[in-house]
Amino acid sequence: MDLAEALINDGFDPATAATISELAHGRSIKDATELLNNVLGKESQVLTAYIAQRRENDLQKLNAKINRQNVTLKLEKQKDKPKATKYSTAQKTDAVKDIEAAVQRLSRGKADRKPCNCMGLKHGLLDDAPNCLNCGRIICKLEGLGPCLTCNSPLLPNEQVEQILNVLREKKDIIMATMSKKALVAAGIDPSSKPDIKTMFESTAEAERHLEKTLGFQAEDAVRTRIVDQASDVDVVTAGTNIWSTPAEQAEQMRQQQRKLRILQEKEKAAMGRGRKVLSIDIRGNKIYQVERDLSLDELKAEAETELNLRDEENINQTNNNDEDEDTKFIQYYEPNQFDNLKEIAISNKSDATAEGGFDAANSSSNNSKLMHTEPDLKIIRDKNEILKV
Repeated sequence: MDLAEALINDGFDPATAATISELAHGRSIKDATELLNNVLGKESQVLTAYIAQRRENDLQKLNAKINRQNVTLKLEKQKDKPKATKYSTAQKTDAVKDIEAAVQRLSRGKADRKPCNCMGLKHGLLDDAPNCLNCGRIICKLEGLGPCLTCNSPLLPNEQVEQILNVLREKKDIIMATMSKKALVAAGIDPSSKPDIKTMFESTAEAERHLEKTLGFQAEDAVRTRIVDQASDVDVVTAGTNIWSTPAEQAEQMRQQQRKLRILQEKEKAAMGRGRKVLSIDIRGNKIYQVERDLSLDELKAEAETELNLRDEENINQTNNNDEDEDTKFIQYYEPNQFDNLKEIAISNKSDATAEGGFDAANSSSNNSKLMHTEPDLKIIRDKNEILKV
């Protein structure tokens, strides 16, 4: 309603009505109520209608302010939320092949392995078991895990090997479950071996429950039969690796080792029969000689490491390009039913309001206690309480 027109209809002259309207609009609801009480009287219908309209307008402004702040908070949460990584079919195929190769290396016996006497200089030391604890034979990554090729002693306990195998198979099942049958056929993988997601998740949940039960028993048990080998913490042979890794971490190390070894073997195979051309310049004789020599092991390792880094960088760039930038979209967010009952509270309190703008404080407190507020909304809530005090 227009207060000036209402005052003119109530018998005031236009100049006085405009002055009273300007003074009332420039004050808070409480002060405007006191002003109009002195001018119009406590029982004036113009006063009641004007105060009700002021409350309605202030509540609409408050709700708009809350909605804008909720949109800002939602955008900040979306920025802080980590994006789910999306992998291409080629990345999934390479991961499945690397896991299968790692499983085969763990499962094969002594007869299936070929000895390599590079002493870890060509292929690098095996991180999980760099040497045999019985005879001292140095194990490289090409030989892999299994019985020692010299004394036939196991390099790792059977229980630990079985745990690593279970983790690798579980990772393979998870990756294959996200691939289509067409992609599996193109990768040379039998589609019938694709696991059932529901069955897989049920078995995983059962394993997690068993793990929680075991860990709970360990936490409540007073007896500890744990051996801490302090000397192995500073073992120079396994420098750069963590011998205290869990089976899941060891499985991931096995997969990464298999990936690096695969790239190095591809480089060695591509370098067979291919030399590097080197120009030799004879300054005195003013002659240039072109010499072709074989690639050295260090050069092959450098090329393999460079290609591995380039593949990782390409995968990261491809992942970033495939991700949709949702932060640029405008998100209209409304907190469900957070302040919807403000209007109802104001309307219910209006009927109980006196000419001084008083209301039932206990009723308002009980209604306000039903509202859930966040820390950034404290100032807004104080504004809301100021509105409801009238």
